[in-house]
Amino acid sequence: MSDGLQEADDAATVEELLGLLVSILASVRRLPRAPERDAALRQIREFQTRVGVVLLERFYDKE
Repeated sequence: MSDGLQEADDAATVEELLGLLVSILASVRRLPRAPERDAALRQIREFQTRVGVVLLERFYDKE
């Protein structure tokens, strides 16, 4: 696969992943305040951080 096609596939995957994260976050925010909700929000934040690191490594460390 050419680099252009791979980058387009990567971008589509990232877009899908970010959409899923937004959907999950919106669902969790609708839950009543409770320790479980707070734990879920922490887990989502940690996952978003890890995804950010992967994206930075994948898209910006190509030099």
